[in-house]
Amino acid sequence: MSDTGINLTAIMEREGITDVHHFKALGLFSVTLKTGQVGSGKTVGEALSKAKQDMTFAKYARAA
Repeated sequence: MSDTGINLTAIMEREGITDVHHFKALGLFSVTLKTGQVGSGKTVGEALSKAKQDMTFAKYARAA
């Protein structure tokens, strides 16, 4: 665990995150999940939320 008390490895494993990328010039982050879903946003949390929304949509699309 880091000095901040935040275990990023555990968070990434729990959330299914395989990649986080910071596009500094655009002021955006992208998060890729193990499922292949991707989200982007101004924060890692926002990008993760969008990636999970995308995954939820994919689940419903398959059911239709």
